[in-house]
Amino acid sequence: MRKLYWDVPAFGETTEFTHIKGHYTKSHKQINPKSITPLGPTPNILPKDEEVPAAAAALRSTNE
Repeated sequence: MRKLYWDVPAFGETTEFTHIKGHYTKSHKQINPKSITPLGPTPNILPKDEEVPAAAAALRSTNE
């Protein structure tokens, strides 16, 4: 996903996380009958050269 987001301008420039979250929470009545959409933060898309913290920690623990 990060490669798409950062390397394909049409993907990164048109990805609207607020819209995605709103649509998801409002269109799935069987899992969210009251259509509650959390305020929550916008996802932080890490740079391609930065590792996900949990994966980096797992790598460190296996290398010790």
